[in-house]
Amino acid sequence: MAGHRVQRRVDSDTPPFQSISLYPELYRLYRHFGTFLEEALAAKPSIHYIDDWRARPDTWGVLALRPEPEDLGVIPESICSANRTLMPRTTEILDAVPNLQAFAVSLLVPGGHIRLHTHENHFVTAVLCLQGGEGSHISVSGKRRDFLDGEVIVFDYRQAHEISNDGDQDRIAMLLLFENRETF
Repeated sequence: MAGHRVQRRVDSDTPPFQSISLYPELYRLYRHFGTFLEEALAAKPSIHYIDDWRARPDTWGVLALRPEPEDLGVIPESICSANRTLMPRTTEILDAVPNLQAFAVSLLVPGGHIRLHTHENHFVTAVLCLQGGEGSHISVSGKRRDFLDGEVIVFDYRQAHEISNDGDQDRIAMLLLFENRETF
């Protein structure tokens, strides 16, 4: 979940948002929505709040289940192992998804905002909104998409992005990272 302050822009020919059709393995995850939501809500007390420049304290939390490479030195393996026991069915389902590089649960409280930032890995993030979509949105390279519960938004996370929750409940989402198929 490490991010960088915005210092560069990705090639403007690369779309900020991508079609889910480029990642057909995501379609089978819709049938597991109830499992993901149930386990995420049960694991909510164990979510680790991010303490860095991207968000105010106690507003944005993550439950890393399979960390991305840039987080391997930041999140101890013991924490990830413990997190995986909190969401056993979710972990089993997602471990079986081909080409899935990393995954986590993200929580953003009402009024929360994750500041504009980028990442260096050549991934896209597929965000499956589990709860709190109404009033929440993401902006990537200045283009906005509203979250809807049960919908997947795929974006190039090398591009500058920020997330806001202007709704009245926690926005809880599954973050699913894949190699970027638009760039190859």
